[in-house]
Amino acid sequence: MGKSNRETEIIQYLQNSMKKYFNDSCQLIQAEIEVHGIDVWNELKSAIDEVLISVRKEQEKNQKNDIQYLAFGFLISSLCMDKLEFRIDAFDDSFYLDKKETASSYIPEFLQSLYQNDLSQLYIEAGRKFVRMQEIEQFSIKKYYACYYEAVIYRMLENLSRLIMQHIVERGIGMTDDFKIICGKFMDKAVGLYTKEKKEHEIFSD
Repeated sequence: MGKSNRETEIIQYLQNSMKKYFNDSCQLIQAEIEVHGIDVWNELKSAIDEVLISVRKEQEKNQKNDIQYLAFGFLISSLCMDKLEFRIDAFDDSFYLDKKETASSYIPEFLQSLYQNDLSQLYIEAGRKFVRMQEIEQFSIKKYYACYYEAVIYRMLENLSRLIMQHIVERGIGMTDDFKIICGKFMDKAVGLYTKEKKEHEIFSD
């Protein structure tokens, strides 16, 4: 179901405020990463390790082929709790037909309070113009504004992609020659963050 006219009006009304709050939050995010970057990486690495442990167990039982994709996808359902949560999946070359699910959840704690505080301010601003805000209208604000924060995680994963790849190699996980780290829930909408580098005597893929 598409947005109602009022939902669209609310989002349009909040555009400038969303940009302002996000720009202010980005400065705080940058400062947080500069001071606590190791903690941010360890939190992400822990979530990735949960997936890799499951992959290794299934590969040892011959229940999963070499993995071809490590996929990060935002969970819309997490917005019901005002959270930003991502799912990490490891797929073999069958992708969604993979025989064994190997996945974990990643909640970037360093973003949660900023996102929630921004939402509180956006609700207040919207309430000044649009009386008796409905729950579905608030959810539209959550969903639209979450895209700004998704972009933060996308950029972070892109910057950490080689480190993630190195970590997977160190864990001894079987991978295909064209293994990729991708961001996006569905294959046709996923963005490639990293493609495994082939050896010198091999032909490079796209």
